[in-house]
Amino acid sequence: MRSNEERIRLMHERAAGLQRKKDSGRLITAGCISTALFAVLVTLTFYIQGLTGYCGNRFTASSLLSESVGGYVLVAVIFFMLGVLISVLLYRYQRKKRHRNDSDLDNKNGGCR
Repeated sequence: MRSNEERIRLMHERAAGLQRKKDSGRLITAGCISTALFAVLVTLTFYIQGLTGYCGNRFTASSLLSESVGGYVLVAVIFFMLGVLISVLLYRYQRKKRHRNDSDLDNKNGGCR
């Protein structure tokens, strides 16, 4: 027969295992989304290059001054915003996870550190 402390410990271990499983699923999802966004970026770059007829092997820096590179700038701005959004979401997720772990430690230690 198990004591209450053993049951509580096993319950916490089970909850931690389920949380790790959920976190790994989220990590795989984030990796898939990042890979898909990269593929879209490469595809859009080649598509816009085909529309404008731009050849990237010369005049690279000065080409941003011409009027036909609006698509490149638009793609760069969109993916910069997506990068910022993903960074903010991951930062908030880490902060929430850290806060949850701190509160779990408080619960295990009886409310004192």
